[in-house]
Amino acid sequence: MGKGNKEGTSKQFRWTKLIEHLFLEILAEEAQKGNKPFNTFKAVSINRVAEAISERFQVQCDVKHVENHLRIVKNQWQIICTIRGESGFGWDNNMKMIICDRATYDAAVMVAHKKYELFLNKIIDHYDEMTLVVGKDMATGSFARTFADIDLDDSNQDLVPIDCNNEETEEVRTKVSSSGTSKCTRKNAQESAVDDQIKFVGEQLGKIANALEQFTAGKTPHLYEEVMSMEVEGFDDDFMCSVFDYLVSHESEAKVFFSHPHTFLPAVNRPPSPSLKPLRVSPVSASKSETSAPNEDEEEETRSLTVFELLREQLWYRPNAAIYIKLIVLLGKCKQPDKAYELFQAMSDEGCVMNHEAYTALLSAYSRSGLFDKAFSLLEEMKDTPICHPDVQTYSILIKSCLQVFAFDKVRALLSDMASRGIRPNTVTYNTLIDAYGKAKMFQEMEMTLVEMLRGKDCEPDVWTMNSTIRAFGSSGQIETMEKCYEKFQSAGIQPNIKTFNILLDSYGKTGNYEKMSAVMEYMQKYHYSWTIVTYNVVIDAFGRAVDLKQMEYLFRLMRSERIKPSCVTLCSLVRAYGQAGKAEKIAGVLRIIENSDVTLDIVFFNCLVDAYGRMGCFAEMKGVLEMMKQKGYKPDKITYRTMIKAYSISGMTSHAKELRNLVESAAGSSLGMPKPDFRQPEYYRSYY
Repeated sequence: MGKGNKEGTSKQFRWTKLIEHLFLEILAEEAQKGNKPFNTFKAVSINRVAEAISERFQVQCDVKHVENHLRIVKNQWQIICTIRGESGFGWDNNMKMIICDRATYDAAVMVAHKKYELFLNKIIDHYDEMTLVVGKDMATGSFARTFADIDLDDSNQDLVPIDCNNEETEEVRTKVSSSGTSKCTRKNAQESAVDDQIKFVGEQLGKIANALEQFTAGKTPHLYEEVMSMEVEGFDDDFMCSVFDYLVSHESEAKVFFSHPHTFLPAVNRPPSPSLKPLRVSPVSASKSETSAPNEDEEEETRSLTVFELLREQLWYRPNAAIYIKLIVLLGKCKQPDKAYELFQAMSDEGCVMNHEAYTALLSAYSRSGLFDKAFSLLEEMKDTPICHPDVQTYSILIKSCLQVFAFDKVRALLSDMASRGIRPNTVTYNTLIDAYGKAKMFQEMEMTLVEMLRGKDCEPDVWTMNSTIRAFGSSGQIETMEKCYEKFQSAGIQPNIKTFNILLDSYGKTGNYEKMSAVMEYMQKYHYSWTIVTYNVVIDAFGRAVDLKQMEYLFRLMRSERIKPSCVTLCSLVRAYGQAGKAEKIAGVLRIIENSDVTLDIVFFNCLVDAYGRMGCFAEMKGVLEMMKQKGYKPDKITYRTMIKAYSISGMTSHAKELRNLVESAAGSSLGMPKPDFRQPEYYRSYY
């Protein structure tokens, strides 16, 4: 994905990371075969590289491209060898990294050689491959086994891409000594650099320890004397000791105590005001199924309500409507409408002004949980309350909730109600409609909404409008229409964002258009769009669907090397691809990664795992997934059992299929017919976005 060069005559060809990976892979194999006499590759080897790149990436790569790029890699290798031969630089063979201290780095990069910067204190990408292709040494490290080996258990590392940009890099002519004296000097320099780094880290840790010791020295005895010397009615010695223990472990509260000791204790133990009804924070899991873990919103809800409860107990507390509204919105996101209503009532009891924002927050909580009767009833109440009339935001929130359950009749009624009250939709309203119509494949309604939006004077389309439109056409395979829409939005001055490119990559990948996928990736690299986890998930899934395991695994390693944590979607793509390729041992590798990480799994992953084992006929492993789910605290759903029954039936194991069907029907009291759509299932059941 490097910036394209200007070599050769083809304007369509650009060097990317994936292309360079294949370039080095093939040349390394050719070198091992002995097709590199006198450090020069045979013509047949160069031709093989050009043909392989052209065929795999659907580009026009000729011999001239390969020869020019080989010269660039040679120049980079000479720079690496030059640096390693100079004093003050060490070499970490495990990390494939040239190491040096800060003074040496500044002297080399800032003063003498700017080109050294790319290779100092950074892992050199493809170092082992370069050793075979342009170096004179034997392969070392993992490359000494075979180049094609891909270890899914590699630890995360920061890779430094080989610079493909500079086609006019000066050739560095130097002689690297191979004598024993040179090797000894290099080894001593390496050990010296490492010792300096260890010494520096040790000094810094020592300073931190001393600072902490000085900060806390003498505070604890003084704190104990202050706490125990206080005489406050209603507090005995046991309680005062517990206060001391608490303050020792909570430094910030201890500082408050030193500042205001006589107001601290009454505030801590003061009962809530009779006018304030205590809010009880129940565990999140009480209202959630056993197959889901608390997410960030739920954890934030628990923390926020706990803090708010403590806040209400303070002497200086005054009711604040804005805080109540934010908490009600948060509870709505966590599907806790009953708690939201309790806060709404408490807000009213404490004398806060009940405006349309407070009503809209409660309406949002109801609609998010599918309580549309209560939501519409509250909407009517707002219409009858003078200072609480609904606005465009109120209607937009309710419209979005209705669209999520495909209640298009309710949406039409709400739009009609808005028109009768003189409320015009804004950009958010239109974007919500366009996105929902696109996901439902209602292209006529989507286009009509877009035309209506363009005719209006109050709102203009934005990047969200563009993304919703191109996703609708791209996900349905209408690539030409998608591209035309993309060009029209760009001509209107709307610039794409990372989500736009993820949509394009996903659309091209699912239609097998890898040439255009490559073009999008090059564009992202050229204009410095950093890949996100969604980007990696899209391209990994694309190569997985094509059963191109080499590219898929390379991207997975690249993802981990850039410190991007794989998600459940990533793992599903890997398992699905290995299942299609019949690689049961690779699936075992994915499971080892899960055991050694904190990736949050869900029922979708286990269903993918069941399907993969079923495809390969690994029925013992397939049954083992059920036990794995039990250990992880998940329950199989209808999709799990239907997948197992299908696998048994395809393999002719009708008795097993019948036994499983009878077991499920007896447990559920119903057959395994097609269930009604569950609009609350994980989003990536339908899409990555």
